[in-house]
Amino acid sequence: MENGINENEILDEATEKYGEHIQSTASMNDTMEAMLVTFSGITTVMMTMMFVISGMVILLVLFLMVRTLIYNKRKDYGIYKAIGFTSGKLILQTALSFMPTIVLSVAVFSVVSCFVANPYMNAMMRSFGMMKCSFPISITGVAIIGVGLVLIAFAFAVLQARRIRRIEAYCMLVEE
Repeated sequence: MENGINENEILDEATEKYGEHIQSTASMNDTMEAMLVTFSGITTVMMTMMFVISGMVILLVLFLMVRTLIYNKRKDYGIYKAIGFTSGKLILQTALSFMPTIVLSVAVFSVVSCFVANPYMNAMMRSFGMMKCSFPISITGVAIIGVGLVLIAFAFAVLQARRIRRIEAYCMLVEE
């Protein structure tokens, strides 16, 4: 009901007046609500997929980087263990060494996505027949996704860096 007009009353009056000549009636408000729910679901799925794809790319790059770093610095890690560093400290140090790059890349991705998301969604919605649409971008949502990506990357880096535990100081010293 908007401006004192009840659409159900109008539909009932039309049905009484024209009776059998009306094949069907439709409430525009109900139709619009159903469409908005559908597009809201599509938007949520697309945002989730972007998060998952971004996370997978970050994890793949981290997997390769941490594995290569540990392989190339295994002698250094052996020496560090020989002089008293614990595996836990070395794992944390290795994982934290990737954090500035990850935080910077997530920050840049978040800022760029704020500007690119709306045109991208407009292009996607054109295929559904919506010629003009605008999606408000929640800065809070983008920030939460960014923090989530950083936390997932840190946790994965720690898990990958656990390979340092297998490195023994004695083996590194004997090899030379």
